[in-house]
Amino acid sequence: MVPPLFSCWGPRAIGPCPQTPNPNELLQADVLLADQLAPLVVVALLKEARAQDHAGVCDVIEYGVVAVAVPIRDAAGRVFAAINCSADSTRVRLPEMIATRLPALRAAAGEIGAALERFPALAHSVGV
Repeated sequence: MVPPLFSCWGPRAIGPCPQTPNPNELLQADVLLADQLAPLVVVALLKEARAQDHAGVCDVIEYGVVAVAVPIRDAAGRVFAAINCSADSTRVRLPEMIATRLPALRAAAGEIGAALERFPALAHSVGV
């Protein structure tokens, strides 16, 4: 299974990204090379994922894979992990994947967060 964008990056992807260049500085440049444009694309994807509280991709991480992911939060609301679901993109389209799998993923993420809150030793074992 191939995870979508922020699932494979862990908590930093929907939390702070201090290593990301300032997009405003890049936009003021006279010429942007492909490697300079990539951070802008990543920043845009991260903003969208934060706003929607999920991320979905099709044929991005690997050709033929569609995936959706949601963050898992601790009791304070901090993201510490993510869970995802992926499928063959010839069998399901991204909008259908989001419509059918997102509610279950959000419920599962909520249950995981609640379990970590109920059992502090478990939370400690995953670094929360």
